[in-house]
Amino acid sequence: MYSFTNKLLKQPQFFNSNDNQTIFVLASTNDGLYVNIETAAELDIDALYEIGCIKEIIFDEDDRCFYILSNKYQEKLGFYVLRMYEDDPTRSKFLIKFKNKLEIGDCNITILRNHEERIKEIVIGFKTIFINTYSTFVMDITTDAD
Repeated sequence: MYSFTNKLLKQPQFFNSNDNQTIFVLASTNDGLYVNIETAAELDIDALYEIGCIKEIIFDEDDRCFYILSNKYQEKLGFYVLRMYEDDPTRSKFLIKFKNKLEIGDCNITILRNHEERIKEIVIGFKTIFINTYSTFVMDITTDAD
């Protein structure tokens, strides 16, 4: 059992943990929390990174980081992908900040790996609300390390 120190405004819609389930990120449209159960560290990631409308969270076991797709950054609609490291959530990097003034939905993030060729890509898909177009972004993250 874990008791949150930060109160959530809504029921979480997204949840993902590391492989041993000691660290997790959960989010609703209004909130985002990073929690390390072993150290009892809790971080309000939506306030720290000024993101909102979180749409998807995945964990990459190779790089030991979370990828977070959000629809708002600094209260502006768009398409934003944040990489946040498991061991240090304050060491993070936006992979993309694209202000397009459009709402998105039906989001998905996948990591593609080819260990033999040493290639790694992140694939992000989403539907743009009201104009009914589905966009797919593929970004090479092979050498994109901090």
